[in-house]
Amino acid sequence: MNRFCKYFIGLPVLFLLGLSFNSCEKDTPDCFEPSSVLTRARFVIKDSVHVDTLIDSVYVDTTIVQYRDTLFKSPVMVSLNMPQNLIVYGTPVNNYMGFPFNPDSGRILYALQYDTTRALRDTLTYFYHSSVHFISNACGFTHFYHIDSMEATRHLIDSFTINERDVTDKASDRHVTLYFFNQ
Repeated sequence: MNRFCKYFIGLPVLFLLGLSFNSCEKDTPDCFEPSSVLTRARFVIKDSVHVDTLIDSVYVDTTIVQYRDTLFKSPVMVSLNMPQNLIVYGTPVNNYMGFPFNPDSGRILYALQYDTTRALRDTLTYFYHSSVHFISNACGFTHFYHIDSMEATRHLIDSFTINERDVTDKASDRHVTLYFFNQ
């Protein structure tokens, strides 16, 4: 066998070995960016203080409204209109909860239970639309949302405000503030 045949056979074998080692390497880098987006609701207690003041021999009854963050003992949110129930447990050291929307729907309902030892719940309904957002080659795509409107029952919730309608990957946003009666 001449030298040419040895190289002719040896080069393809080396090439195939190189391909097999190369196929064990990852094609893309790891994804270190968040790929899921959460809507965040902040909890605030609404307190009213009545003050009677004597001004020029006339009593003036004044009501002062105070707002302060509240920390619920063990809040839980349960989805009501998803094919599989989603349960989100909050931590008692935070004054907010993060929860996902469903990209396949324009509306989601959650039952918010403030304390697992009490049966009192409010239902939150969010109306929104979603859009696909490219993160990176490694992470792929995610959904961003725009909150159109919201409804809530009034068992403990006094009122609510939508602070930030766009739900994106900014972790510091508090999209909705829920105001509660002081108990």
